[in-house]
Amino acid sequence: MKAIKNLVRLTALVVVAVFIFSCEGEDGATGPQGAQGAQGEQGVAGEQGEQGVPGEQGVPGEQGVPGEQGEPGTANVIYSDWIPSEFENDITGTSSEFAVNITGPTGDFFNNGVVLVFAKRQLIVSSTLYPLPHIHNDNFYTFDVTNGELIFRILSQDGTSIGAPFFDEYRFIIIPGGVRADDGEIEESGSKSSEDYRKMPYEELIKHFNIPE
Repeated sequence: MKAIKNLVRLTALVVVAVFIFSCEGEDGATGPQGAQGAQGEQGVAGEQGEQGVPGEQGVPGEQGVPGEQGEPGTANVIYSDWIPSEFENDITGTSSEFAVNITGPTGDFFNNGVVLVFAKRQLIVSSTLYPLPHIHNDNFYTFDVTNGELIFRILSQDGTSIGAPFFDEYRFIIIPGGVRADDGEIEESGSKSSEDYRKMPYEELIKHFNIPE
């Protein structure tokens, strides 16, 4: 009896297995692709990061110190040492003169430039200096330039004898047109500058053109 029950169970399992096997068919063909779905919403952008700290600005370099200005040139300025007077100690006439040679300058040099002459009376402890022309005790002290010579003259103003000359030494300074002065600029003589030179004190003039005393 027990054997019959086991046979029935076995038969039932076989029938179930055959049924399952027969129900499993071949794979069907792949169906068409479905329509693409709508694009999803864009996500919220993330917060911007903090801006970096700017770097420190470099320190500007120091400006160079300008060089000292060079000494003014005197290559074109002609000047003499102090020239001892050649006048007689007691002049009995109403005029007298003596001359010194000036080498180098041409006629154009004198025409376009400025000729300055200074006279000095030498005392024991000091000296007195005047630009020429100058009048002293009715005697007119002046000068003239001609044929490469500088002529010193004394002329009586009242027609009497000159007597003893007042000055002991003379010096000339000749400044051509267009020379470089101590301010570095070209100064044209013969117009405004020539008048300025004539009005300039002797001490200022020699400093202006770096002329040794």
